[in-house]
Amino acid sequence: MTDYSDYNESLDSLLANVQAGHVLVIRAEMEMDDYFGPLEGMPTESPIYIDTMYFNATENDTERYPLGLLDAEYFYCEKYLPILQAIVDGLVAELKWANENEYSRYACSVDYRLDDYQEQLNKLQNK
Repeated sequence: MTDYSDYNESLDSLLANVQAGHVLVIRAEMEMDDYFGPLEGMPTESPIYIDTMYFNATENDTERYPLGLLDAEYFYCEKYLPILQAIVDGLVAELKWANENEYSRYACSVDYRLDDYQEQLNKLQNK
């Protein structure tokens, strides 16, 4: 098993932000949609995969507390359950949004990341 304790200081800071009520903000890599020119009423870009994630005080806050794309295994102990739960909740909301807006490729990307975080959350909750 890999030792992630070198990240404790950073994860503790992230935990403090989550406990202070900061929200998960997900930024997606966008892809041009208008191969044959823009279609009236349609967006010109679609999200294709998660680029990075942040915990911000508000969704539009410019001060960011980066989560980047840390693998779920970095949150290796029960202490970090609130972070994992916040990430899972944010990814569930993002997946719902992607499905409602018919961004199937993006939905698959979000679902892939959600599976990893959900598995780690379940693992720690069942310790």
